[in-house]
Amino acid sequence: MAKSTNTRPAPVRRPRVSRTTGERPAPSAATMVEMETGAIDHAEIAGRAYELFLADGSCHGRDVDHWLRAERELLQSRLTSAA
Repeated sequence: MAKSTNTRPAPVRRPRVSRTTGERPAPSAATMVEMETGAIDHAEIAGRAYELFLADGSCHGRDVDHWLRAERELLQSRLTSAA
């Protein structure tokens, strides 16, 4: 079996810049909270999303809804505790 000879370097990621104004977009509310209070822990979001999954009757196919709701709840709680 032949080995892969793909030696392409990884692409360089550049920050997004508006083509019309040349400016970067304003940070989102989530980014602002992370800057002020620290990053949200992935495990914390996963745990809350699982609690929502169980509370929803273990209904499969709504994982993104549960994840986003958990993230929103945790962000909201951090905003109220930081104030």
